[in-house]
Amino acid sequence: MHLSMKSFMNKPLPEADKDFGIDLNRDVLGIPQTIGVVRKLSAAISALAARRVGAVIVDLMAWAQPRVPVDISDKGGRLRRSAYGSLQIRHGRSGYSIQVARGKKDGGIEVDTIKINAERMKGVTAVYGNITYDRRNEKGEDIALWAHEKLNPHGGTSPAARQPGTGPKFLEIPWIQNQHKYMEFLKRDFTQTGLQKALGKALRQKTVKQGKFTLNYTDLVLSNV
Repeated sequence: MHLSMKSFMNKPLPEADKDFGIDLNRDVLGIPQTIGVVRKLSAAISALAARRVGAVIVDLMAWAQPRVPVDISDKGGRLRRSAYGSLQIRHGRSGYSIQVARGKKDGGIEVDTIKINAERMKGVTAVYGNITYDRRNEKGEDIALWAHEKLNPHGGTSPAARQPGTGPKFLEIPWIQNQHKYMEFLKRDFTQTGLQKALGKALRQKTVKQGKFTLNYTDLVLSNV
């Protein structure tokens, strides 16, 4: 769509006084502080969302990992060790990834959520969770996908998982079993009382003087979110 505008006046407007107008940062008390708090609030909410999604990733991987089948000839547990949980952060048209968990061959996980902080969330527009398993054989075939979709459960006809409690749908089954809990968990911080509780420790009362006026306002300390 293209929009063009043309003045209905035949005569040009007189040149405006260069000193005419209002400088919001200079002339209106509280505007810079309000803008700063709004930007911090956006980053804080993004950080809360990222932490919630990160916690879901960690919990889901903790349920999935013990179910991942292990090839007896593969003593390194490559499929389990390939598990990778990450946050996909969208920042405008670009984005980046934050690792939150890695799989271990014993069916456990290593967790690292220290990089999820409000300072990094400035300007973030979306947060996604991602869990991947990646193992391929010498022919380049996707063994992770085959094990998840095609392998038979333990005790079934060959090819079947060789250890009790392991088998196909090792990621899908825990997700189906827990998805309602995860949805409620993700929503909890974003009710009015949830946000007040989550952000309460980060709020600080501040005072700013400008001429004969004094502004008392509530600031948000991102490092405390």
